[in-house]
Amino acid sequence: MKNFTLKTMLVLFTSIFVLVAIVNSCKKEVNDQKENETVFTENDETITANIIAFKEKMEYYRDSPGLKSGELIPSDTAILELEALLNYHYCNTGIYINDAKIKSSQIIMPLDELLRISASELAELYYDEVIDRIQNQMSLVNFTNRKLVAVDIKMEEINSSGDAVITISSFIANIGTLSYETIEYGWWWGQLEGDCQHSPGTDGLMDATTILTYELNKYVINDPPPPGYKWRYVELAIEGPLVPTAYPNGNDDIEHDNHQDYLIYYATTNYTPHTQAVKCVSTDAEIGFNLEMEFYLTNYGVIGSNIAADHAGNEVSYLVEYFYTYFPPPNEEERLQHDLTIIVGKKYLVLVGDELTDLDIMLVD
Repeated sequence: MKNFTLKTMLVLFTSIFVLVAIVNSCKKEVNDQKENETVFTENDETITANIIAFKEKMEYYRDSPGLKSGELIPSDTAILELEALLNYHYCNTGIYINDAKIKSSQIIMPLDELLRISASELAELYYDEVIDRIQNQMSLVNFTNRKLVAVDIKMEEINSSGDAVITISSFIANIGTLSYETIEYGWWWGQLEGDCQHSPGTDGLMDATTILTYELNKYVINDPPPPGYKWRYVELAIEGPLVPTAYPNGNDDIEHDNHQDYLIYYATTNYTPHTQAVKCVSTDAEIGFNLEMEFYLTNYGVIGSNIAADHAGNEVSYLVEYFYTYFPPPNEEERLQHDLTIIVGKKYLVLVGDELTDLDIMLVD
């Protein structure tokens, strides 16, 4: 079976980047311009300026209670503006993530008959409901070093009153590196049962999903911004949890044996019993070290890159969680799977000096 390793994938990505850089360099030499891999562009400046202008508008109406605005904002524009401001002002990027959760809740956005909201009503909604919901979501996650990484705002429907039902989803992470040793026998599929030997120091603390989440997010931050700048994101979307059976492994040597049948980990007793070998995302000593872990790490990354490309954007973060399902008799089936969620968005550069407010600090004010 031919598998692309993570190293191979990174080499391919690097080769593509070098080719693009060479082409761009030739174009810039013709125009007598200095070649630069990543530069702060007029587009970055425009995005930031628009967000700051919206921020100042929201602050103006917050500080002027009772003042009614004549400005009416289409609901889809209002959602994009709120999401961009939240991710600019409150969300952390370029950080190591050793655990993460996604929390969601809904609010109602009041609209007129043309599906618009006034700027003053939007400011009230932003400060009184949106921020409050995100803070509440963060308070439900018991991490020692909790940070907000990304916020996705999505309109679900227009209700019977003509108002918008809005879902606010927050990607909340525990910040820090994950300390673990490279092992020969691999990691338990989930349930925080540690390595495949359930060794002290791993059992109850980590499993294949925590290792994969950490390594995937470490891959994302390996695209550093230029000195003096940091990445921010607009037009975010949370894709997932993805259905493993929608991603069959076209190169699988033996179908339905609960070993790499799909590009996302999935095992069912309808195929074979859930043996130690099935539950251990590990290696076959005759094939190579940590083959399964490398297989899933590579393919989760490729899936994320493809989804980001579909959004004409970039990967923001990854979340891998375990999910166990038991169907009682007469079916009596057990399913083990990884729930893979990918947050994507379009990135732009901002100066390091731009203000970032920590919503977690605000929680205790």
